[in-house]
Amino acid sequence: MSRFVVARIGKTFGISGTFRARIVTDFPAHLEELKQLYISGIKKPFEVEKVRVKGKFAFVKLEGIDSPEEARKYSGRFLEITEDMLAPLKEGEFYFQEVEGLEVQSSDGNFLGTVLSVERIHNEDYFAVLHNGKEFLIPLYRLFISEFDLEKRKMRLSPLAEGLLEL
Repeated sequence: MSRFVVARIGKTFGISGTFRARIVTDFPAHLEELKQLYISGIKKPFEVEKVRVKGKFAFVKLEGIDSPEEARKYSGRFLEITEDMLAPLKEGEFYFQEVEGLEVQSSDGNFLGTVLSVERIHNEDYFAVLHNGKEFLIPLYRLFISEFDLEKRKMRLSPLAEGLLEL
């Protein structure tokens, strides 16, 4: 089963085994609702005792991690969830991993390339598209995308976006 990173474990906090984790999800409040979390490199999930979100950080206490020394062992690892634990989405929203492999078409329907990933650069999201052996970044705005269909696994670029592939 695939796992999705929601935070990166940092320093310990207090004496109970709580640690501070930098949030990397767009749904930080959802972390407070989770009953279990995974730590990268460990197969079994940990039961969540408490999660408190404060800004870009979550303060996390997991069952079985009861001292700063134990918590310190996980510093630098990732907190992960499984697909069935993902936050529900609104109409028109998608998870970044859902678009990987999407076919990218020109405005007239010709194949241009494939979406490799979605990259976040300075709080802006871009589709990383492989086109003729090169990677290009297409801003994730309606201005650049004329059609987007997850079910058909394709997206069509606007003529404006096609110009970015020629730079």
